[in-house]
Amino acid sequence: METELPEKPCLVVEVDDHTGDAGIVTRIEAFLDTLDIEPGEARPSTGTTNLVIKAKQRSFDPWNPETEILKRLEDRTLYFPYVSRAFCAVVEAAFHAVGIEAHVLPEADDESEYLGRQVTSGRECHPFIVTCGNFVKLTREPDFDPEHAAILMQNYDGACRFSQYGIGHADLFRRLGLAQIPVIAPLTSTRFDEFSGLFGLRFIKLLWQGWLAAEVLERIRLHVRPYEKNRGETDRLYASGIQDIAGAVAQPDGRPSIGNRDVILALRRGVTALEAVPVDRSEHRPIVGIVGEFYTVLNRWANQGIIHTLENLGVEVAMHGLTVSNFYTLFSELYYGRNRLKEGKVGSAFYYFLRNQWVMSWVRQVEAYLPKELRPFGTMDSKTILREVEPFIYYDIDPVLATLTSRVRRFAASGISGICNLFVLNCMLGNISVPIFKNALRAYQGLPVLHAVYDGQKQTNMLTRIEAFVHQARLYHQHHQHGLGD
Repeated sequence: METELPEKPCLVVEVDDHTGDAGIVTRIEAFLDTLDIEPGEARPSTGTTNLVIKAKQRSFDPWNPETEILKRLEDRTLYFPYVSRAFCAVVEAAFHAVGIEAHVLPEADDESEYLGRQVTSGRECHPFIVTCGNFVKLTREPDFDPEHAAILMQNYDGACRFSQYGIGHADLFRRLGLAQIPVIAPLTSTRFDEFSGLFGLRFIKLLWQGWLAAEVLERIRLHVRPYEKNRGETDRLYASGIQDIAGAVAQPDGRPSIGNRDVILALRRGVTALEAVPVDRSEHRPIVGIVGEFYTVLNRWANQGIIHTLENLGVEVAMHGLTVSNFYTLFSELYYGRNRLKEGKVGSAFYYFLRNQWVMSWVRQVEAYLPKELRPFGTMDSKTILREVEPFIYYDIDPVLATLTSRVRRFAASGISGICNLFVLNCMLGNISVPIFKNALRAYQGLPVLHAVYDGQKQTNMLTRIEAFVHQARLYHQHHQHGLGD
């Protein structure tokens, strides 16, 4: 609002069940008084927001990146925030394969947090604050040149403030006097598939192949690491495996093709290496499933290292993969073709139907490398998601919420001894997930659920809560391990 109406008085009223009428009336009266004040001198403009969220209208996606986006990124490095090793290595590699110079920023730290809070109001999502801090750090690098930089930010068109990140980051650079830096934030949702439109099918193919392969290694790493005999060996081999997959993704092969033998071979090498790690499974640990907001789940700075904390307390962690991948399969299976058909775009609908066959075939191909005991935690198809959530919510309220609800149901049915739901303070989907998960898990009496809310503050009571949760998970595990449960 301040960007669009810089010289106009505005009033923002936030209301909750603790808000007093008197305070609101006082603020409204003060606001009305400002309407009688003569406007001062106009502030000098710092430029307009430089934001790209959609490609040109098309019936079919191009094989290579859109010409306009290549021109926009010419002689520029595309920077994007660190999420996790597996997530970012593949993104960087896929861009390199299609001829776009991309670079992941360093992991967030205390300075990122501090700088982010200097340029935000404090009411935004924690990931937005941290990524703003990362971008401010980038602009302060001695060799940083705004004329040769661009920013990549994912973008979601749904019931989540993530949909505001792209425009928020573009406005950040405008306020910093760096409006020449383009922010590329392709819309992805049930309605939009702009990553494909902007960067082409070859990029999407490589990204999907790499993400799914990396996701398999991530699942196996979490299955092996708590039991390793040589501390650190699993992480070392995992990092090497991710780099191997990224190297296969980055191969500049411009031929239209469906498969990717190099990625499969790299995945096979990674799986073989992790399965060869010496382990001691004499202690059967309870398994805890993790779901939630994708950045907080994947980023160890954002979640304050909760996975290591849980492992140190004696549990094994199963994660909702790279989180976003199962959202994309739902969009692909359930929405893209059907929505185009409703619009009368028969050719486009047929294209998405064929593309979905390939998407799901790749899921099956790479998940065949999962150990048998991990396959129940693999990617869920749309029929599973709809069947699991139907008694509790309408899936179209938000497909992300539907996917997470389905995942906690599948976790519980697969023998999980506890569930951690990680989200950020004031997260709309996070807040609504609490009562929905409670209802969805009602059949699993006694299953402990930890709703961990993060806002960047290192809360002293978080470890205590995690310890209490792990104690409950152990009791649940022992109860059902000995056949005392239903």
